[in-house]
Amino acid sequence: VIAQYLKDASFESPQAPEVLLGGGVNPKIDVGFDVNVKNMSESQFQVELEIKVRSEHETRVLFLLEIIYGGLFKLENIPNDQLEIACLVECPKILFPFARQIISDMTHAGGFPPLLIDPINFGLLYKNHKHGKL
Repeated sequence: VIAQYLKDASFESPQAPEVLLGGGVNPKIDVGFDVNVKNMSESQFQVELEIKVRSEHETRVLFLLEIIYGGLFKLENIPNDQLEIACLVECPKILFPFARQIISDMTHAGGFPPLLIDPINFGLLYKNHKHGKL
């Protein structure tokens, strides 16, 4: 890992402060994410996790959150047939805990309980994607 960084972050709570007065609400939370890879040089790769969270209760949006958390990785001595796995599985595994903490901090700062996203099995997602199961 050469560097890790928060590239973009957004938090919206369009119904605040009224929505914070509800108490005891069990919201629906949708989490979506994407992994983007850019080859920066022969051995350097930019890997970014783009995570979007939408929280709703009935017809009201409680909050919308989006972050792009990235890392710059130096990958050497990796066979070409394993490079894609390194970029799409191993690098996101390193980045995810930091992105997860940022999301928890942002939701807490927004007046909501900290949101702890479940761990993601990037290896299984990669395997399913390669076999067209997504």
